[in-house]
Amino acid sequence: MAKTILVTGITGYIGLHCARELLEHGYHVRGTLRDARRSEKTRKTLEKAVPGCSSSLSFIEADLQDDKGWTEAVTACDGILHVASPFPMRQPRNENDLIIPAREGTLRVLRAAAKLGVHRVVLTSSMVSVYQGNTDIDRPLTGDDWSRIDQKGVNAYAKSKTIAEKAAWDFVNGPDGRGIDLTAINPGLVLGPALNEEFGTSLDLIKQMITGAIPASPPIMIALVDVRDVAVAHRLALEKPDAIGKRFLLPPYSLWFKDLAAVVKKHYPEYKAPTKELPPWLVRLMANIKPELKGILNELGHEMQVDNSPAREILGLDYHSLDDMIVASVETLISAGAIKRKK
Repeated sequence: MAKTILVTGITGYIGLHCARELLEHGYHVRGTLRDARRSEKTRKTLEKAVPGCSSSLSFIEADLQDDKGWTEAVTACDGILHVASPFPMRQPRNENDLIIPAREGTLRVLRAAAKLGVHRVVLTSSMVSVYQGNTDIDRPLTGDDWSRIDQKGVNAYAKSKTIAEKAAWDFVNGPDGRGIDLTAINPGLVLGPALNEEFGTSLDLIKQMITGAIPASPPIMIALVDVRDVAVAHRLALEKPDAIGKRFLLPPYSLWFKDLAAVVKKHYPEYKAPTKELPPWLVRLMANIKPELKGILNELGHEMQVDNSPAREILGLDYHSLDDMIVASVETLISAGAIKRKK
């Protein structure tokens, strides 16, 4: 009998791909969504990606900020992919507007799992739970590293993801969470194709880059991973006993922003991907009039290295090429009507 896996946040960019990956490998998928009215569109999206999957797909309305629906969502599941988490276009004025929902939502899912005896949980965390505040580290980052959120300049999103992941580990290692086998997946910036026109915040960076909204590159380094590889990593983490109790840093590519722009420019020279890099002092000056830049100030000029060998060796993860990931991202934007194709 096929196993049933709960995917929280199934309507999202990563959530849809995780559901697709599971359905393609014979699982039944139960997805949570905040508004049940979105279930039909989500079903159609996944049916297009995996023809004939409807009989293996169901939905439950549940909100991370409310206890309602979670018992029903978790009942009779063989595992959980907890993908849902707030991901803002801009940093909030009050950081608790992000931190509290991320932490309490994660604990809400874990409490339901513990109550109903669901032992296997894979948590979608982030690289911002690893590298923020660690600019003094001159070696590859590993799963043993945690963001130092007490450092000046660490933004609310990084705090929310770090606090939520630490809360998850504390819960499963405490008396209330015994019996839960947890794995954390830590992607970087997630790019690649979207399954529908709602591509979320991740691809918006590429959109801004090629439309000229980002006229020059800030001197920061970005860790990148393809959304298709993120989905595979979640499935493999469920399936492999050796993944239990581990954090997997996924990004296979760490690029300076200017080098990412150069890859975009190589494939799409007709667009406005920036060819110049801003000096750090100018980015700091601009942050006084563009508050969204304040979240990257502590990263300026710092090289980031990522040790993803556990993902390769324990999960057996193979990766899409950088060029494939970038082209798929831009083609998604064109298909979604977010940008126009230029002749």
